[in-house]
Amino acid sequence: MLKKLSLFTLIYSVSILLSRVIGLVREAVIGRILGTSEQADIYWMAFILPDFLNYLLAGGAIALILIPLLQKYEHHPIFFSKILVSFSALVFTLTAIMYVYMPNLVDLVAPGYQIDQKEKLVELSRLLLYAQPLHLLASLFHAYLQSKDLHKIPAISPLIYTLGIIIGGLFWGPSIGAKGFIYGVLLGAFFGPFLLSSIASFSSGLRLDFQWLKISDQNQTTNAQSPSIRPFYLALIPVMLGFSIVVFDELLMKRYATFLGSGVVSQLQYARSLMKVPMGIFGIALGIATFPTISRLWKSQASEAFLLLKNATHTLILLCAFSQLLLSLCAQELIILIWGTNRFQWQDIQQIASYTEQFSWMIFAWSVQTIYSRGFYAKGQNWLPTLLGSLICLLVYGSYVFFSQTKLLPYFSGNLAISLSNLGIGLYAFLLWLILSFSKDDQGQAVGKILNPTLSLCIKLTSCLYLLQMGFHWFFDGPFYRFLLWDQSIWRLLLSLGLKTIIICSTLLLLFVTIRFKELQESQSLLIQKIKSKLPTRFR
Repeated sequence: MLKKLSLFTLIYSVSILLSRVIGLVREAVIGRILGTSEQADIYWMAFILPDFLNYLLAGGAIALILIPLLQKYEHHPIFFSKILVSFSALVFTLTAIMYVYMPNLVDLVAPGYQIDQKEKLVELSRLLLYAQPLHLLASLFHAYLQSKDLHKIPAISPLIYTLGIIIGGLFWGPSIGAKGFIYGVLLGAFFGPFLLSSIASFSSGLRLDFQWLKISDQNQTTNAQSPSIRPFYLALIPVMLGFSIVVFDELLMKRYATFLGSGVVSQLQYARSLMKVPMGIFGIALGIATFPTISRLWKSQASEAFLLLKNATHTLILLCAFSQLLLSLCAQELIILIWGTNRFQWQDIQQIASYTEQFSWMIFAWSVQTIYSRGFYAKGQNWLPTLLGSLICLLVYGSYVFFSQTKLLPYFSGNLAISLSNLGIGLYAFLLWLILSFSKDDQGQAVGKILNPTLSLCIKLTSCLYLLQMGFHWFFDGPFYRFLLWDQSIWRLLLSLGLKTIIICSTLLLLFVTIRFKELQESQSLLIQKIKSKLPTRFR
């Protein structure tokens, strides 16, 4: 089972790594064509309402809810057909309503924009709405494939979607600007998530049965005997009704940024995109790969499920520690390499680097909440993560409202938004850990205590990282390093990035060897064993 889990983790890690790399290529194309202009701001804002529709219909959580039900009912054709028909009707109805009321909704999400900016935002948002039914219906097919342990297509689909955006931007971006990228979104959504996953589902044995739609006594008997879709929607409702900080964090941040002038939305978006690279590669990959196994283990071996959660969390800590230092110390080099300097002023580069460093402190919180929330879904407690996320979202929104009433708002720039974002996601991850640590299995055994060492490890490691970062800043901002890298040529930037990576890796390795965090000994031993197994025999 562990070998199988490692394979699934590898599949999603490679997929998400490629997705993030291709995503950075997409960001590079967008940045080099749109920069931090007003058009770029409107492009990034245009995703808010269509993404909200996706969240409202639990697009990201459908697999978590549907996989256990498909496994329980052994992929019953009538069960899946009923969900497909009823969910499609719901999706298209809400999409049409949002399309009609888009001008009113734009007033809510972009209150700082002028009338002409809002008109452009309405046009782009309506175009993006066409992609949402494709994404939402594809999520049903992804759940079917994952429930049968077929993970390749769900892993590949996002790559094709992102490639579609890049192709659209390269072909149409220079001539029609942001609208060209949105045409790419529509192409990518159709050929990637929707078409590919639907073909793969039917090829892997999916059969639909629509006989239940016909009115007859025989069909009524068949419907009564087939599995009910009520558990699916009962599990979906809490996710649909909740306003989790995980999703609304970005909405609140961008809404606030519309008051801060041109370019701030884009600067925050580019910084956030850099932070999402390690979060996606490590956190989301581990979360997706561990969920089916945790879901199965919880029913019979709850302690094993929590042991898996702990090991995944501690592995994540090691990976996030490296990512945090690398992002915070190499942000300027990464920004120039990815986006160039043609459409970016030096002031933009410095501001995005500053935002990236602030975001980087919560890489672990963003990553670990994807694992912990799946722990609750595996236990069948769908309400709890949503309720927690909603309460924290209200707290963060109240903070935005409070600061918006002060005359100091323009002086905060994007720093206030990032601080509130970090506070919200940090609190959310901590509360998820706290509740899970008190969990008991069906026999009343306190299996959650397995997670107890995680908090002390986070406190120790965060203190060490803070001290290391201060020392690194002193060294890298010193005269010797500045003399070595006095210009911004591509080779100098690559040299700087390489030197910093080597120094950071060496220092972290020395830190772990010297201090020997007792909470990480198991994860470190497994990691060392894997490294040794890859070496030639004479070097072991």
